[in-house]
Amino acid sequence: MKHLFLPTLLGCFAILSVTTLLGLDSRLATRQLIYFLVGFGIFFLIKNVHFSRVLSIATLFYGTTIALLLVVLIFSTEVRNAHRWIDLGIFNLQPSQLALPALALMLSKQVNRAMTAKLLLTVLGLTLLPVILIFLEPDLSMSLLVLATTGTILWLRPVPTKTYLFSAIICLCIVTIGWIWLLQPYQKKRVESFIFPEQVSVAATYNVDQSKIAIGSGRLFGRGIQGGTQSQLQFLPEKETDFIFASFSEEFGWLGSMLVLGLYASLLTYLLKLAQKTRSIASKTFLISCIVIFLAPISVNIGMNLGLLPVTGVALPLLSYGGSSLIVTCLIFGVVQSISSHTTNRSRLQIQ
Repeated sequence: MKHLFLPTLLGCFAILSVTTLLGLDSRLATRQLIYFLVGFGIFFLIKNVHFSRVLSIATLFYGTTIALLLVVLIFSTEVRNAHRWIDLGIFNLQPSQLALPALALMLSKQVNRAMTAKLLLTVLGLTLLPVILIFLEPDLSMSLLVLATTGTILWLRPVPTKTYLFSAIICLCIVTIGWIWLLQPYQKKRVESFIFPEQVSVAATYNVDQSKIAIGSGRLFGRGIQGGTQSQLQFLPEKETDFIFASFSEEFGWLGSMLVLGLYASLLTYLLKLAQKTRSIASKTFLISCIVIFLAPISVNIGMNLGLLPVTGVALPLLSYGGSSLIVTCLIFGVVQSISSHTTNRSRLQIQ
C-alpha cells in the first residue's frame, strides 16, 4: 500500500491541476499535463535508486544548483524586474526550485553526526550561499523558504541554548537591516497592506479582495469549469499560479477546497509517519526537510488567498501551473519513495 500512495497522490493532483487550468487556459493545461508526464517519469526513475546512492551525489547536485543560480544572475533575461529563469527552449527552468532538494540532501549528509560548532558553521555556509543568490534575483519568498528548511533542522537537533540565543539576535539584526535597506518598496507595501489594510489604497489590497470574492462565490459546490466570474473575467490576477486556490475554489466550491486540503494533509501525515519510522538520521533529516518544503508554501499560499497572510509570489505545490516546481516535486517524491521502500516497521517489545 505504501508503494502506491505517492503515485496515486500525483495522479489525483494531475487531474485537479489540469482540469482547473483547462477552465482557465487550454494551452496551459496541455503544458501542465506534459510536465506531469515528465514528472511521473522522473519519479519512477528515482524511486528505484537507494537513498545512500542519492546522498553520494548530493555534493554534485548542490554544486550544479549553485552554478545554475549564478548563470541566472549573470546571463538570464530579465522578466518582471527579476532574473529567475533559464530559457531552455521547451520550457523555462527556475534553478531556485532545485535549491530546496539540493540543500535538503546536503543537510542530510552533513548532520548525520553530532552537532559541533564547526558543523554548525558548515551548515550555515551551505544555506546562506543559495539564500543570497536567490535573494539577489530577487526572490524573497524562496530565500525565506530555504532558510526555514535549515532552521527547522537545527531546531530539531541538540544545539546549545547559547547558540539559539545568538542565532535569534543575528536573525533580528538581519530582519532590521533587510527592512531598512534590502526590501524593495513593493515588498514593504505588501506587508504594510496586510498589517494596516485600512491605511493603504484600494489598489494595494486589490489582489486579496478579488481572491476572497472568488473563494466566497464558489459556495458549496462551485460554479463549475469556466463558470467562475472572477477568473474568467480577468478580475483575479495570477489566477493560474499564485491565486490558483481561489480559481479552484470558485469553480469547485467548498467541497473541492476540502478535497485539496485533505490531499495535502495526507501527504504531510505520510511524511511525518515515515520520518518517525525510519532509523537513519540522514533519511529522517531529509523527510523533515520535505515537510517544511511542502508545509510552508501550502500554508503561505492558501493563507494569502484567504487574506490571512501577506501576498507573496509563492505557488501552491502540485496545483499551480509551472514546470520547474512540478518536476522538482516529483523528484522529491521519488527520493521519498526510495526511503519508504527501504524502511521497515520498527520491532515492537512484546511482554508475555
